[in-house]
Amino acid sequence: MRRDALLIVLAAAGSALCWWPFFIIGTPDRSSLWFLPYPFIALLAGFLTFMSGGRWLRFVVASSIATFVGIFVGRAIWPDEDGIAQSFLLFGAGMATLVVALVSIFAGLVAWLLLKPRRHSMHGDI
Repeated sequence: MRRDALLIVLAAAGSALCWWPFFIIGTPDRSSLWFLPYPFIALLAGFLTFMSGGRWLRFVVASSIATFVGIFVGRAIWPDEDGIAQSFLLFGAGMATLVVALVSIFAGLVAWLLLKPRRHSMHGDI
């Protein structure tokens, strides 16, 4: 359980902190880079699912909650200059959390399916 807790903390930290560079750079510069955190989170969820032995649901939940919290904390540290954009923070964080959940589910299931034959082959010959 200790290893799984460490992997969950790693999933949460990676998912939360990957949004912060977008808050540091200016508004016009980040409009074409909005998709960059999603492949990183997918790779992270898939890798951690592989490392945990196929327990993918906990990384989906950890990535989703950490994305929501990371966006709010990042906006609190680096507020947007545009007040109108700041007022849509809840909507943007909710949409990003939904996309992260879908991407993490996909990556976790792919890693679980890749790991599934290996788990069954280990138990058969021993």
